[in-house]
Amino acid sequence: MSEENHLKDGGARVKFICLWKGSISEKLSSDDFKIYESNASQLAKSLLLQEKYGLSPVAPDGKVGGNGAIKVNLSFGACLIVSMSGKLPGSIDILKHICLVLNFNEDLWQCEYFAEQESVKPTSDTPMHYAALNLDGKIHMKAYPKAALHGHGLATSEVAEKLNIPCSPEDTLFSTREDMEALVKLIRQYPYPLNKVFIRKNHGYYLLGEDMSDCVENSLNKIILPYI
Repeated sequence: MSEENHLKDGGARVKFICLWKGSISEKLSSDDFKIYESNASQLAKSLLLQEKYGLSPVAPDGKVGGNGAIKVNLSFGACLIVSMSGKLPGSIDILKHICLVLNFNEDLWQCEYFAEQESVKPTSDTPMHYAALNLDGKIHMKAYPKAALHGHGLATSEVAEKLNIPCSPEDTLFSTREDMEALVKLIRQYPYPLNKVFIRKNHGYYLLGEDMSDCVENSLNKIILPYI
C-alpha cells in the first residue's frame, strides 16, 4: 500500500512510539530556551517558504506534506528541533507546532520529546532526520550536516533526472525502518557535503545543510529555480 492510500484509509502518519516528557517552555533552562527559540524560528520561516512554492503540498489527510529538523547542542546533550506531525497549512507557532526530540531508539522504534502539549507529536519523519543528521552515528561523513528540509512536492525519478539529483529506487511507507534505511543508503552512496540534495522515490526531496540558511539556499538554487 502507498502512503497516500494509507492516509486516505485513515492510517497513522507517525509509525513509531512517542514518549512525551513535558513542555518546552517548562523543561528548558533560559539559556537552552534561547537556543531553541532562535533555531525554531529559522525552521518555521524555512518551512513556510517550502509551502509557498508548493514543495510541501497538502496530503490526503488535509495536513502539510513536508517538515524539517535542526540539530542543536543543549546543556543536556545533542537533540533535534523538528516540526510537528500533521500541521495544517499556514502560520507556524514555535511552541504549538514545533517539538524537541531528545533521542530516538531504533531498536524500540520510539522517541522521547518535549512539546507544549502531549497531543502534539514530532514529525513522522523523525527517524529519517535522526539518522541523516547523524545523531545515531549510522553514516560516516567528512563533514556533518546540522539541518534538513524535506517535502513531498518533488518525488519522482523523472524529476530527479531533470534536476540531476540522486534518487533512491525503493518505494516504502513513510515513518518506517525501511524508509529510514532507504535514505541512509542513498546518502552513503552519494556522500554529503559533495551532495546536499536527494530524492526519495514517491516520498519527496531531502535537503541537508550546515545550517538552515544553507538548506534554504540549496532549495532555491537546486530545486525551486530550476524546477519552476
